[in-house]
Amino acid sequence: MNYYFRHRYLVFRKHKIGRTYVAPSILEQHIRNNNFVVEFIKWLMINIITIHVLLYRQFLFSFVISFPKVAANAKSRRSMPIFLSVNIKLET
Repeated sequence: MNYYFRHRYLVFRKHKIGRTYVAPSILEQHIRNNNFVVEFIKWLMINIITIHVLLYRQFLFSFVISFPKVAANAKSRRSMPIFLSVNIKLET
């Protein structure tokens, strides 16, 4: 659990898909104090957009395949969902 949490934090810092507002030393300190669940929930609330992007990265291609049909039926591209455009911009 400790290794997995640090690994996800390093992944966030590596790909720069958003900001992490908690320092690694503070994270390790809270993990040593057995407050892992509480701090992880707070960390999820802070980085909910980043985690949302990472979770939808594997489904991004299916979204892109099904998206042109929706865009063709729509009157303009301004009606496209915001999270799809955000994912596409972050991936490309």
